[in-house]
Amino acid sequence: MLNDLPLVLMTKIYKNYLKKQSLLHNEYGLTEQQVVFLMIIFKNDRVIRMTDITEQLGIDKSNTTRTIKQLENKGYIIKDLSHNQRKYPISLSLAGQKLMQQIYEIQMAEKGWIFSSFTETEIAVIEKFILKIIGD
Repeated sequence: MLNDLPLVLMTKIYKNYLKKQSLLHNEYGLTEQQVVFLMIIFKNDRVIRMTDITEQLGIDKSNTTRTIKQLENKGYIIKDLSHNQRKYPISLSLAGQKLMQQIYEIQMAEKGWIFSSFTETEIAVIEKFILKIIGD
């Protein structure tokens, strides 16, 4: 049983992840990458530069530019063009803020569901394992 635990855990996490992604895509028309971009903007006090997103994700600038343009067209972000064109700040629009609040609430509910049967000490241990796995 213990040998199967990582596979079982990863399967459940992945199924839950797919369900969440399907909801975000079907309800809001968002791709996984677009959600990640919105989360980065949301977590960075809602204002960030494109170069910061590119560096955080380790992706090429053209990919960042394309995704930012898609999010702008959907009305979830705004660019402050009063700054230097190459380094303008990006922030969430009102629609983007409302969307991210909904996504954040969904994530917190999932976090509560996942960790509801663990003590604070167990959660701290799990967090250490996860950080070790992802290399932070």
